Amino acid sequence: MNIQNRVFKKLAEVEKVELATQKVDLSIIGDAKKAVSDLNAKSKRLKDVQDEFNKVKMDVIFAKQKANKSLNLKSPFVGSFKINPFSVMDDIKSASKELGVDVKKIDGYGDLNNAIQDYELQLQKAEESRKELVRENK
Repeated sequence: MNIQNRVFKKLAEVEKVELATQKVDLSIIGDAKKAVSDLNAKSKRLKDVQDEFNKVKMDVIFAKQKANKSLNLKSPFVGSFKINPFSVMDDIKSASKELGVDVKKIDGYGDLNNAIQDYELQLQKAEESRKELVRENK
């Protein structure tokens, strides 16, 4: 009987080892499935990022083409005025000089002067932005 008990005991131990091994195998398979799912999600996100980069790259290329087309921002903008403000300003200054009147006292001079200064400031900023864009995309 003693031998029989030992045999049964050894068989039980072997069975426990096999069950434990199967449990470990099932756990590893579950981990592998989770890892595959995570990797697939990350790969999809990377593809989305690549698409975003390609879109931005095309936007930059179009912006660079626009910047290169408008090498001189002043000429197309001056030509597009309904009335050239610079000529009007020259006319006001000439008239004030002829009349001997302080140019600052002429109605509309202050508003026109401020608008011209603002326009020139914005034109300068636009030119700087254009140059920076061209420089960044060489």
